[in-house]
Amino acid sequence: MTLLIREILGEADDAGFVGRPRDPLPVASDEARRRRLRCVTEGGRSVALDLPRGSFLHERAVLHDDGATIIVVERAVEPALVVRLDSALPPELILGQAARVGHWAGNQHLLVETVGAEIRVRIATTPELMLRAARAFGLTGAEISVAAVAFARDQPSSVAPAHE
Repeated sequence: MTLLIREILGEADDAGFVGRPRDPLPVASDEARRRRLRCVTEGGRSVALDLPRGSFLHERAVLHDDGATIIVVERAVEPALVVRLDSALPPELILGQAARVGHWAGNQHLLVETVGAEIRVRIATTPELMLRAARAFGLTGAEISVAAVAFARDQPSSVAPAHE
């Protein structure tokens, strides 16, 4: 039987939920803004979401409480191109490098997030192609790699899907 969920109940670290057994619901970044979604928890429970408009499935959101176990959103990790810019460079050079990466990713409608001196771009093709494209920029002092990243953990990403 599928469990119908119509609201977000709170946060996993709220007093009433702390220390309770959890059944994580993995949610990818492109699903986090969807108000209607069918999925399965890690414990195997079938879930159908029908949330209010504007809802965001952020990390640690509690979706269901049966008195024993809570269903909690867990942001799924996704492959990402990670560009770590050299903070020792002059600010105008760092800004120019960030703009080049952002322009390239934006033209491809790729999800982009920044964390500190890192620019994280969700991989849409293959890691090899993304690495080759990023290395072609000739970014001075930048470290370019591929990593597993949990995008949009606490707030929607800067690139919204075309159809919400």
